[in-house]
Amino acid sequence: MNMSKEKIRYYKSFEDDFFQAGEKHTLSPDYEYIKSGPLSRALSAVIYFLALIFAEIYCRLFLHLRFCGRDKLRKEKGAYFLYGNHTQPIGDVFTPALAAMPKRIYTIVSPANMHLPLIGRLLRPLGALPLPSSLSQTKIFNKVIEAKADDLHPIVIYPEAHLWEYYTKIRPFGDGAFTYPVKHSTPTYCFTATYQKHKFF
Repeated sequence: MNMSKEKIRYYKSFEDDFFQAGEKHTLSPDYEYIKSGPLSRALSAVIYFLALIFAEIYCRLFLHLRFCGRDKLRKEKGAYFLYGNHTQPIGDVFTPALAAMPKRIYTIVSPANMHLPLIGRLLRPLGALPLPSSLSQTKIFNKVIEAKADDLHPIVIYPEAHLWEYYTKIRPFGDGAFTYPVKHSTPTYCFTATYQKHKFF
């Protein structure tokens, strides 16, 4: 990926996040993770397809994204969990989808993302699975994860949780981040965004 114009941010702890600062959002008690109606499924498929087209344009032309080792994912016939470092506010939404093609991904996200202007409304049809805010939601959430794994979908997790734009090291994350693949005995891969200076930019 290409480097943006030089900008320095200072973090005091690994919990700092410039992109989700302020109020901590939770899910509404009646939040529906997956809308099952035929119209909702069709709309979700259309939105996801259009997102892939946008991703190809944005990630290739603006981030100058290149993949290395994607053939390992292509060989996987079943579901798998995909872990990545969190360094792009927009790119991290689309990079795993391009990496996992032709399979459709589902991504575990913070509930705060669902409250973002405009894009928040698109995240659910794009496959965002926000972390639950109650015990009852946790049971539903776990069933959704299991169902998507059974349907052979890759599931994406950013275990660092907080977005540090263009950060070039791996930050600490808890062992709990690996609960899901252990529970479902599912293959696990990691992807790491690295940055090189472009010849012309």
